[in-house]
Amino acid sequence: MQLSKTVEMHDLLEKNVLSYARYTITDRAIPSLEDGLKKIHRRILWSMNLDKLHHNKPRTKSANAVGSVLRFSPHGDASVYDAMVRLANDSVMLPLMDGKGAFSSVTTNSIPAGSARYTEIRMSEFTQLLLEGVEKHKDSMVLNYDETRLEPIVLPSQVPMILLNPNTGIAMGISSSICSFNINEVLDNTIALLNNKPTVPMYPDFPTGGSVLTNEDVLESIKTEGKGTFRLRANYKINKNEIDFYEIPYTTTREAIINSVIKRVEDGELNEVANINDNTGVKGLEITVTAKRGANMEQLVEKLFKLTPLESTFSGNFMVLLDDKPVQLGTDDILKNWIQFRIKTIIAEIEYDLNIKKKRGHLLLGLHKVKDKLTEVVQIIRNSKNDKEAITQLQTLVELSEEQAEYIAEMKLRNLNKDYIEVREKELQRLVEEIKELEELKSSETNLKELIQKPLEDIKKKHGKERMTQILDSE
Repeated sequence: MQLSKTVEMHDLLEKNVLSYARYTITDRAIPSLEDGLKKIHRRILWSMNLDKLHHNKPRTKSANAVGSVLRFSPHGDASVYDAMVRLANDSVMLPLMDGKGAFSSVTTNSIPAGSARYTEIRMSEFTQLLLEGVEKHKDSMVLNYDETRLEPIVLPSQVPMILLNPNTGIAMGISSSICSFNINEVLDNTIALLNNKPTVPMYPDFPTGGSVLTNEDVLESIKTEGKGTFRLRANYKINKNEIDFYEIPYTTTREAIINSVIKRVEDGELNEVANINDNTGVKGLEITVTAKRGANMEQLVEKLFKLTPLESTFSGNFMVLLDDKPVQLGTDDILKNWIQFRIKTIIAEIEYDLNIKKKRGHLLLGLHKVKDKLTEVVQIIRNSKNDKEAITQLQTLVELSEEQAEYIAEMKLRNLNKDYIEVREKELQRLVEEIKELEELKSSETNLKELIQKPLEDIKKKHGKERMTQILDSE
């Protein structure tokens, strides 16, 4: 006999729907403020780091890399490869993957990436800035889905990646739409905040180029509130009766533009257009609109902007995960919170180094204590029946901790001489000085901020780029 159980709808929804909503927000759709990544992207970088697929190593077949990522991601190879492709093509300002083969383009939705068994991949050089020092954060790692491996909760990113690459996502009842900004401008503003100086409002900068129209109100809203809509335009040049559009808004595709122009021509709204062709090739993107004889070319351009996606918009909604909770923040608050994250990260790395140095110093201090009783020490080690007996007798001979006694008991007897110990004593002196310096460094906010600023300045020199998206006066 099967018994039924009555369940209140409210309880059922709270248990299942809310937990699913929480999962889509924190695990799938919204990027982390700290390292600027969604969980799938973080898992890709972590897996490839374990496999040593760094920028100076040979690429591997994408299928191999995808298979490795599945150790951490339970969502199947298709979703992993799609995420990998996005990190390798022109969807992002700063590619985190270095791919070889066909990786598609954000400017088209009709040309998919090549199959994972044909393309090859490795991490880009820039990715190292997100991973450096990750081995020092073992305390902030969690078990993967089958509890067989550890994966990081967040990467110790040396740059505010959240503002450097475009990022969009839709979860249950919440969404995020973050545009990318120029790396030089983001780093300059971060350094300004580190020195308690005012920041400069930033217009978005997209990998597809184009132009963004000025709007002071939107600019201020993005800076303070993290929301606002920018108008984007394609860049073009006129050659006799042809208009060549060589950069398009990030939010549209070549097919959308061409189909829109054709429809407007058919509807009689663009009678000046004689033909339109997609001439994109190895020289880059190019959509050519051919005008009829006698057409006013500048007026035609304005009509095309008005009637087709050659002028588009990007609606910014800077929703990010901060302490695993979704919050909407302006660019200034994002950078301020990132600085606090970076300070905590550096402190954790200093404590990791301190722990290693203190453990080593503690062992060497034990060796220093037995310096004047080496004959007795050697006799104890030689005559003891086992390590446990040797450790106990050494602790009786000299005041040693169990770790110190064990270290001495396991040493090679030929090293138990004054010359060897004197070398270790010098090492102990160096360790004492280094520990003192690290303790002072950890307790000084000024010094910690310098440890953030110096790498940012170096990164700007090495990876800095001019704007790709021009700023166009809306007047």
